[in-house]
Amino acid sequence: MHHLLKFLQKSHLTIVNWPHGASPPGPGFKYKKLKAGPLHQLVVPYLWRKLGLLYDGQTDDEEEQDSLDDVLEIEIKCWNEEVINISDTDPLKGEIVLIKATNGTVLWQISDDPEWQKSPKEMDCQQQGMEVLGFSLSEATLCGGIKS
Repeated sequence: MHHLLKFLQKSHLTIVNWPHGASPPGPGFKYKKLKAGPLHQLVVPYLWRKLGLLYDGQTDDEEEQDSLDDVLEIEIKCWNEEVINISDTDPLKGEIVLIKATNGTVLWQISDDPEWQKSPKEMDCQQQGMEVLGFSLSEATLCGGIKS
């Protein structure tokens, strides 16, 4: 998984309003390789908000300028406490959104990480092994572990 996606997950953050024309962070994403159009979509709304009338878009192309007028500013939001407290073994954890597009499309979620996809399967195998021994995982936990 891309280091930015891992950072978002560990820091309990979600990026929203990722522009439609810009590739989202993920495997192979390199911010230095962004073309001018997607780069403008990513930074111009922020610059407009911060600089207001001082911001000079430096474009003579009115059509290009108009196309950026409706672009929403990217936001980084913290997960709420309820989401943060979802157990790593809970399948709902995989549904947590890391990057969402301006139109609401989920571009990345935790379950997209191959490492996360392996984790629940490993847990299922361990749980099945416990059940074969006559214990459910919760019973073993409640009893302080399995004693021979």
